[in-house]
Amino acid sequence: MKITRQSGVLLLVLVLSLTAAVGIAAADDLAGYEFVAANEYLSLYFNSETAEVAVHDLRTDLIWYSNPPNRASFEKTARGAAKDALGAQLRITYYEPGDVMRTMDSYNDSVAYGQFEAEPIANGIRVEYVFGKEWDDKYYLPLIVEQNLYETEFFAKLDAAQGRTISNLYALVELREPEEGQTANIAGKYVIHDLGGNLNARDQRIIHNVFLGHVVACRSDYTQGSQVKPEDLEAFLGKPFYMLKSLERDMLPWDKDAVIEITRDVGFDPHIIGEGYQQFNLEAGEPNIVVFKVPIEYRIDGENLVVNLDTSGIEYPLNVINREGNRVTYILTQIDLLPYFGAAEQGSDGYLFVPDGPGSLIYFDNGKTHLNPYTRRIFDQDHAVSAPSANVITHTNSLPVFGVKKDSRALFAIIEAGASIARLNADISGRRISYNTIFPSFIIFERTTSSLQGDMPDIHRASAQWVQSGQSSVNVYQPKMYDQDIQIRYAFLVDDQADYVGMAHYYQNYLLAKGFLTRIDPQPQVPLMLELIGAIQDRRPILGVPRDVIVPLTTFAEAQAFVSQLFDKGIKNLSVTYTGWMSNGVSHRYPSKAKLESKLGTKAELTELNRMLADSGGRLYPAVNFQHIKYDTMLDGFISMRDGTRALTRTVATGIDRITGMPYYILSPAKLDSLVSRYLVSQQQYEFSGIHLADLASRLYGDYRRGHVVIREEAIRIIEQQLAKIKGEYGLEIQSYGINSYAIPYVSSVINLPLHHTGIDITDETVPFVPIVLHGFVHYAGEPLNRIGDYGDYLLKMVEVGAYPFFQAFNANPSILKGSLYADYYTGEFKTITDYIVDVYNELNGVFINLQNERIIDHQKLQDRVYATVYENGVRIVVNYDLEPVTIDGYRIEPKSYRVFEGE
Repeated sequence: MKITRQSGVLLLVLVLSLTAAVGIAAADDLAGYEFVAANEYLSLYFNSETAEVAVHDLRTDLIWYSNPPNRASFEKTARGAAKDALGAQLRITYYEPGDVMRTMDSYNDSVAYGQFEAEPIANGIRVEYVFGKEWDDKYYLPLIVEQNLYETEFFAKLDAAQGRTISNLYALVELREPEEGQTANIAGKYVIHDLGGNLNARDQRIIHNVFLGHVVACRSDYTQGSQVKPEDLEAFLGKPFYMLKSLERDMLPWDKDAVIEITRDVGFDPHIIGEGYQQFNLEAGEPNIVVFKVPIEYRIDGENLVVNLDTSGIEYPLNVINREGNRVTYILTQIDLLPYFGAAEQGSDGYLFVPDGPGSLIYFDNGKTHLNPYTRRIFDQDHAVSAPSANVITHTNSLPVFGVKKDSRALFAIIEAGASIARLNADISGRRISYNTIFPSFIIFERTTSSLQGDMPDIHRASAQWVQSGQSSVNVYQPKMYDQDIQIRYAFLVDDQADYVGMAHYYQNYLLAKGFLTRIDPQPQVPLMLELIGAIQDRRPILGVPRDVIVPLTTFAEAQAFVSQLFDKGIKNLSVTYTGWMSNGVSHRYPSKAKLESKLGTKAELTELNRMLADSGGRLYPAVNFQHIKYDTMLDGFISMRDGTRALTRTVATGIDRITGMPYYILSPAKLDSLVSRYLVSQQQYEFSGIHLADLASRLYGDYRRGHVVIREEAIRIIEQQLAKIKGEYGLEIQSYGINSYAIPYVSSVINLPLHHTGIDITDETVPFVPIVLHGFVHYAGEPLNRIGDYGDYLLKMVEVGAYPFFQAFNANPSILKGSLYADYYTGEFKTITDYIVDVYNELNGVFINLQNERIIDHQKLQDRVYATVYENGVRIVVNYDLEPVTIDGYRIEPKSYRVFEGE
C-alpha cells in the first residue's frame, strides 16, 4: 500500500492498536505526525504532509525531529526558499550540460509539489521523493475529459466545496453533426451539444471557439482553430466529455489556481489527464526531463534509528531527449542526508563533534562565520579523484562517526555503509541559517575536471554534451553511479552519556559487540615504540656524474647494538618498526618479494635482530608499502600503466610522499591480493612475527580504469581480506601507520596516530575520541617525539590521551642527510637521543604501567588548558598546559606539568 500526502491517515488507522500499546508523547509535540512503528526503546512517527519524521525515546520521553520543529518562528537568518529548505530531509547536487552545478532540496523541489510517496516497511517507513517539478502547472488543468473518467476518477473524489468549484467551470457536452437548421461551426462539419445544461447564453456563443482552442492546445501541429480538420475530430464522435468552459488564458487567476490545487489534491495528475486526451487523439503533456528520484528508509532497530538510502531506487535523467531533440544527461553527484537532524538553534549550549584527527569539537555559535564551514571526506580524499598537494593535511577523518550535543542530550551517528563516499559537513549558526548543523553527504558520482587543451581524447568525446564554446576544461565522472548500501545508525544519548566521551564509549561498545576489539594482555613494561631508519636513496656524484646511490643509516648490526643498549638500560618491551630494510631502502621497490637491502647486512643479522627482540618480549615490525609504489622499473613486476590505479582522467594516479615530497604511483586495489600473497610467502624466510603496514590500514583509493572500475567501498573489502590474511593465515601481528575504522579488528598497534586535530576552518578544540575508543584494546602512539618542535606540550598530550612513547632513530651522522630528500630525519641520531629516549620512557612507563588494558572512562576539561583523564581502575591524570600553577583536589600542579591521582 502506498501512503501519499493525501492518504497518510491510513497508516494511523493500521497501527492504532500498536499506538495504544506503546503510548504516545504529548500531542502538542507530535501534532501532525502519525505513528509508524515502536519497540521497547523508541517510537517512530511520520508527517504525511511534510515527509518529516520524529523519534520518541520512550526511555527519556525526549523527541528527536528530522527537521527543526520551531523553524517557522525561530529562523531569522534565512528567508523565502532558503527558510523553507529547513524542512528538507534530503538535498541533491547535480550537473547540467555545460558543467553548471545545480542543487535541489526535498522540500522546495519535491514535498511542495506533493511529489513523494510513503509506504510502510518492517519496523519503519520508506519515502520516495521525486525532485524537480515533474509537470508544469498547466498540465494539471484538464481541458477535455471523457465523461466516465471525469465522473469516476475525478469528480467522485471531490468534497462538496471542490465539487461546486469544478461544476461551475466545466460542462458536459458532445460533438455531433448539426441538426437541421444548425450551422456547423467546428471544422465545417460539427457542433457542440450541451448535455448537462450547464452552458448559459454567452457560453453557448463561444463554446465552439473554446473547444477548438482546447484542441489546438493539445496538438503540436496546429497553431489556430481554423487548421483543425474534420478527420481530426472523429475520435470525439459518440463520446460525451466534460470541457473547461473557457480558454486557459481567459480564466480568472484564482479559478485556475483552484482547479490545479484540486487536481493535485485528489491525485488527478497529468498522467491520467494525458491518457484521457489520447482517447480523443490529443497529445498528452510533456513532463519535465530534469527529474530525480531518491528513496529513503527509516527503521527503528533496538535503541537506534537506522536510515538507509536505497541506491537501487535512485534515478537521474540519463540520455534523455531535450526540447531541441538532443540526448543529454544530468548527473546526480551528491546526496545530503538529513541535513537538519539534531540541528541546534542559536543560543543552545553544546557542540558539534567531528572525527578530525583524534576528534574535534565545534562549539555552537562560535562566531567563526568568516571561516569556511567544516567539510572533509571520511577516510580522506581519494587521490585517484583529485591529486594531492605537497602540503596536504595528513590528519584524516579515520572513523565514520559524528555527533551533536545539545544541553543534556546528544545525537551520535555511525555511518555503517557508504563511509568511503561520505563527506562530513558541519556549520555554525549565523552564516546561512539560525541553527548549528552537522550531516553527511554521499558522493554517488565522483567528479574531477580535465583540460580541453590539444586534441580531445576519448574521455572528452564521451562527454561532448558538456562542452560549451570557450570552455577550457570539462567535468569527468566515474563511469557508473555508486550502487551499494548507504546506511547510518543514530543513537540517542542523555545525561552523563551525552558528550564526546559517551559517544566514544558508544562506538567502542558497538565495535565490541561486533567482535572487533580484544583486550590487551598487560606486560611487565609498556612498549617503547621505536622506528629505525635502515637505508635511504640519495643522488650523489660518482666520478663526477650524479647517480642514485643507497646510503645506509642503520645497518642490521647497528640496530642490534642499539637494541642491546636499550636492553642494558632496562627497556625490554621494544616495538621496533624497521623502515627501509628492503631493497632500495625507505623508497623500496615493488614488494613482490621481501628482498633485504644488501648494504644493511645479511639475512642472518636481520634474523638475529628479530630473535633478540622476541626473546625480550618485544617485536620487530618490518615496514612495507603495498599501495604506494615509488618506482616503475623493468623486471620488478610492476608496470604503472597496467597495475597502477587510474584516475578519473584515465591517467595513472599518483600521490605525494610525506617525507620526500616526491610522487609515487598508487597500486590498483585489484592488484593487492596477488601482491600481498607473494610478499607474505617471501617474508616467511625471516621468521618475522610482526609487520608494519605503512599505507594499507590508513589509505584508501579507488581505481577508475575503464571496464575494470574498483570503487572505494569495494577497495575496503579487498583491504579487509588482506588484513585478515596477514593476521589469520600468516599469524603476523600488525602494526600500522595511522588507522581507518575498517582496519581496527586486525591491528594490534598504531604509530603516528593524530593526537591533535587539524584546527582547520571552524573547529575549536581537540578531544581524545579515538584514544578513548582504542585504549585498553590497541596500543597507540603519536608522532615521533624527537621530531616534534614543541615536544614539551606534545609529551603532555601523550600523557593526557594515553599515547605510548615513540621515537624515530638511526645510527649514521645526521650530516649525511644534508641536501638529501630525507633531511627531516636529522633529529634521530642514536647517540644524541638515547638518554632522552630512556628518560621519557622511564617516566611514561611509570605513568602507564597499570593502565595498559584499562579503558578510559572519562575525560574532562577542568578549566582552560587543564584536562583530566580517568581510567576504569580509578586512576585520574590531570594535565596542566598553562603557564600558571593550578590546584586540583588540594594538590598543586605546576605549569606545563601533570599529576597522577591513584584510584581508591
